[in-house]
Amino acid sequence: MDRRELVALACLLAVSVGMSNMEREVSFADYSPKIREGLTSLSNNWADGWQQVLGPGPKPKVKAAIDQVNFLLWTRSNRNVEYVLEAFNADSFAASNFDSSKETLLVFHGYISSGNASWILDAKNALLDRVDANFISVDWGELAAAPDYVDAVAGVYEVANLTASLLDWMVDNVGLDFQRTALAGHSLGAQCAGMVGNTVTSGKLDRVTGLDPSSKLFTEVDESQRINPNSATFVDIIHTDACSQEDGCSGMIEPVGQVDFYPNGGAHQVGCPLVNSTTIIDHKFCCSHCRSYEYWIESIRAQEPTDKTFWAKPCSDWSTYEAGLCSSCGNGCVQMGYPADISGVIIGADIEYYLTTNADAPFAKGLN
Repeated sequence: MDRRELVALACLLAVSVGMSNMEREVSFADYSPKIREGLTSLSNNWADGWQQVLGPGPKPKVKAAIDQVNFLLWTRSNRNVEYVLEAFNADSFAASNFDSSKETLLVFHGYISSGNASWILDAKNALLDRVDANFISVDWGELAAAPDYVDAVAGVYEVANLTASLLDWMVDNVGLDFQRTALAGHSLGAQCAGMVGNTVTSGKLDRVTGLDPSSKLFTEVDESQRINPNSATFVDIIHTDACSQEDGCSGMIEPVGQVDFYPNGGAHQVGCPLVNSTTIIDHKFCCSHCRSYEYWIESIRAQEPTDKTFWAKPCSDWSTYEAGLCSSCGNGCVQMGYPADISGVIIGADIEYYLTTNADAPFAKGLN
């Protein structure tokens, strides 16, 4: 038995051990063949992906996924107290306020975070103020816990496979409509959301929004193993901490969506601290990296005609934009964030979208 087979076997054993300890006491055999196949693929995808990334040598330990991920539901009927959906249990969904006739948004937190993070609660409130929808936070905090980042990245693939299997099940059992289903994630959560879109089998999700997708251990993998332009019908990315890892940045530099926004150039956000011309404090306190979800939440809240929004201009690069050579919206300006709409816009392979923001909230300047 070679290394990959051993790793896959270890993954399956880990999953089975974790499931034996589940409070629900649901056996692996209780799931439909489609769900069992999806969960079994956790080990295969994990082994294949990490063989490419890490090469020979020790692999991160595998954790059971199904009993370490919670799906927290809020709607306008229970906007202050979350309902914990039991995965693959139709009775649990029937007892909740989930309504398949409404839009559904799933949100994924990042490294060292949780499904009840303050920004997720802010996003929940902003969305439910705007739309009568199902808001589901995918809480994978145990798998994303410090200190082992590599371990957390392995968890991305586990959570993505589990969530994709659940969404496929929801299509068949509770009437979920992929054309009314969107995902958004921050940092590692952005990669997780993209992987869910890559993995579902019941069709293509309507939208995946990547909020400064993590770069570490994702820049060299095949695009099928990360967020990419085909992860959904519409994939938009907000880059706010996009520079080299040597410079301490966390986000991906290269365009990975159908529309990629680079506010303030995408590498360092105005209002975030610079000490001796370095960004070490910025990164330590997640200022630029976390601005991605702050911009996104502000874009959800902007509803009135008088509200300024994040209009971005198409341009080849930040230097050209700064030089004032992208003053025209001839190829189509696009609003960054929740209202983003590319209908009627010519999307080119070399077109990126740039804008400037205010240093403090409210960040949007409108068309500038």
